[in-house]
Amino acid sequence: YGIPNFAKAYELAELQNLLRSTDKDVLIFPNPSDSKDNLKVLITKENLGTIFQVNIIDLNGKVIYHQAFTNKYMDIPIHSFSHAYVQYVIRVWNEAFNYSEKILLH
Repeated sequence: YGIPNFAKAYELAELQNLLRSTDKDVLIFPNPSDSKDNLKVLITKENLGTIFQVNIIDLNGKVIYHQAFTNKYMDIPIHSFSHAYVQYVIRVWNEAFNYSEKILLH
């Protein structure tokens, strides 16, 4: 009873703390991330457009994940491509901005 709501409230509180402590245009979390989790992408700034592209790129430069999204929040199911503790680059972009960050997934 109430556990899913508690989990959502905890995630919301964690997210609010992240938002207060950043000046980034994009938040990517958790980083590092376990393959059982979804990687979360949050556009934090206004006026960056409405359609966003996300690529996850391996160390060889190969795009292993691509998705377009139309809201400011996206869950990426990393279990489908991350089977070892590996560093990737995530790129989030559209016509108004381009953001990249190293991520560790396992």
